[in-house]
Amino acid sequence: MKIPVIKRIQKDDLERAGEKLPAWLEPFLGTLNQFIDPVVTALNGKLSTRDNFSVKIVEQAFTTATELAINPLSQSKVQAVFVEYAGGKTLSGLKWVYKDNGYIGITLTFSEGGTATCRVRLEF
Repeated sequence: MKIPVIKRIQKDDLERAGEKLPAWLEPFLGTLNQFIDPVVTALNGKLSTRDNFSVKIVEQAFTTATELAINPLSQSKVQAVFVEYAGGKTLSGLKWVYKDNGYIGITLTFSEGGTATCRVRLEF
């Protein structure tokens, strides 16, 4: 189902019904109108993961089955790790753990072994 795009709700449009509206309604409509556009955009599927989560993209050379320590550079705790690009290799394994120093250890395993420059997304 496609949600219709409502641009703005105007006080004048509501007064046409013949009734005088309360004074508090105008500030309320201002707040409501600021809310409508992002909600309609989200419900129509136009927001990406990057719009909805705090993320850090890391591009590093990973050697198969070898842990690489990554500094997330964030006060927030990493919630998920995704491989966006595996350097043209077939990814057969992904493991990540929290380290005592605040870093996270990421281990990628490639079916064909070797090293590849990969793009990894850390979500907070």
